Amino acid sequence: MKLIIKILFIILIISSFAHSELFKLKNPNFKKFIQIYDKKIKQFSIGNRTYVKGDKNEILKYYNEDELEYVKPVKRELFYIPNDEFFDKQWYLNNENDTDINWPEAIDLVNSNDELIVAVVDSGIAYNHVDLEGKILNGGDFGNYGFSFCNSDNSTYDIVGHGTHVAGIIAANTDNSFGIAGITNNKIKILNLKIACGTDASITIDDELESIAKILDLIDKGYPIKVVNMSLGGIDYSDEEYNAINQLINKGVIVVSAAGNDGDDIKNYPAAYNGVISVGATKEDDYLASYSNYGAWVDIYAPGDYIISTYNESLLKNISNPYLIINEDFSGSIDNLSYNGWQVENNYLTFSTNSSVNCDNNSIETTLLNTFQLQNFTYKKFVALANINTDNGSIVVYNSFDNGSTWVKLTSQSGIQNNEFYYIVSNITTSQNVKYKICYEGGAGAVKIDFLKIGGSNKSDAFAYESGTSMATPVVSAAVALALLEKPSLTESEIVNFLYSTGEDLKNYSGKRLNLYDFLYTIKHEQQNTVNNESSQSSSGGGGGCSTGTSNNFILLILFILYRAKLRFLNKKK
Repeated sequence: MKLIIKILFIILIISSFAHSELFKLKNPNFKKFIQIYDKKIKQFSIGNRTYVKGDKNEILKYYNEDELEYVKPVKRELFYIPNDEFFDKQWYLNNENDTDINWPEAIDLVNSNDELIVAVVDSGIAYNHVDLEGKILNGGDFGNYGFSFCNSDNSTYDIVGHGTHVAGIIAANTDNSFGIAGITNNKIKILNLKIACGTDASITIDDELESIAKILDLIDKGYPIKVVNMSLGGIDYSDEEYNAINQLINKGVIVVSAAGNDGDDIKNYPAAYNGVISVGATKEDDYLASYSNYGAWVDIYAPGDYIISTYNESLLKNISNPYLIINEDFSGSIDNLSYNGWQVENNYLTFSTNSSVNCDNNSIETTLLNTFQLQNFTYKKFVALANINTDNGSIVVYNSFDNGSTWVKLTSQSGIQNNEFYYIVSNITTSQNVKYKICYEGGAGAVKIDFLKIGGSNKSDAFAYESGTSMATPVVSAAVALALLEKPSLTESEIVNFLYSTGEDLKNYSGKRLNLYDFLYTIKHEQQNTVNNESSQSSSGGGGGCSTGTSNNFILLILFILYRAKLRFLNKKK
């Protein structure tokens, strides 16, 4: 009895919180005096317009309803622009022609801190990529940066570039002053599942099935794998593949797959299976891409043409590169370096100190002696890979363009943590007579430098442009992941309906292109509107309506009846 009374009191208190509404006086000259102590209402003027804000029932104590004009609320959100180096090249997130997915407008709509994993079934991922730092699950149940199901290659590293490109679109580090912005805005993790094997990226059904079995196993262990990205496919139907994907769907996983690059309406699988979200590709002009498959079986279209994202080929890789002017791995003679306080041990350049050191005294340094010519390359980089065994120190890099007379401390892209390593990357702004020096600064500790590289390329380092429905698919996978963070109970059919109903019309086809802002906004407010509608229906009574005060009176009546019943019960016990 006590519990029931407490619950009803709580309901009474909650119901007393009124919904604030805004009204404009039809005649601002008839403004009423509102008691100062009545804090449930606010009245203010802007120019020749006077507004009243608060609970409508309270406002009607001062004004008649025919004196008020309801002000309809409109959507307003903060617009967010990240500081990523190549964000201005990510036309699919933001462009002046509004053929993008409205990412800056959308990203602040999702405030959830829940954990969510997107499985990328692809060619592996360059897990040491600077712009994927901390995003690729590693260790324990997640293997060595994921799992490889290739018979001839146990490494989960991406030697093709496709999977790395897909992963970056979804989850590249955002707002880190480097590279690109991942669509999920640092909110999800990637599970790397490598099934495209060798340099030809060949895929067999047994490798694919085994990767799905691994996903199901991890789900059974309680890991929140909610989205599977499959930027792959073929025209042949497979009952085994369909059954395996259905097992994922039955676990509540949303599977997103590429429609194919045949340029016709031919179905590709797994995209064409029931329950799988199929994705076609659009271009920057909002036209259907000429290579994209299409048809009634394609659920949604998304930007997929000339998409910049993370890539596996870069100066950061410790491999032979014809454009490397300096490629020092400390395995042999060192002709191009002079060093003071450092030494070469076991293929590393090492330095250790028992006390604090400061780079300003120029005593602890490694200086690159030679000059070089890189004027023919668009992108020119200095790269070092180091391992520091203390939290109290850092690597500092200086360059000189006057043969060492003046040294300038570098800050651009300097000191980016990636797993256990420490990448130092800087752009070279001149073409010749460049010298570098590296020094350790901080408290007692030790440093091992794995390699030093200087090179040039006409491609942006560690990033590439790619086109295809394979690129459009992770755009949708990322959107779905964000939606599930906001509303985890969404089903595949509900998501498809939201994607289509909020999508933008294509200019040359009847399909819809993803509008991330409208998609997330509708999902975010759909549940709120449902609650508000249910509340409104329950209080309206169906004929003339009952005010909040009437509901409160009813609750008070119930409380009084229960109280009297309790008294009678106690009297009987006596």
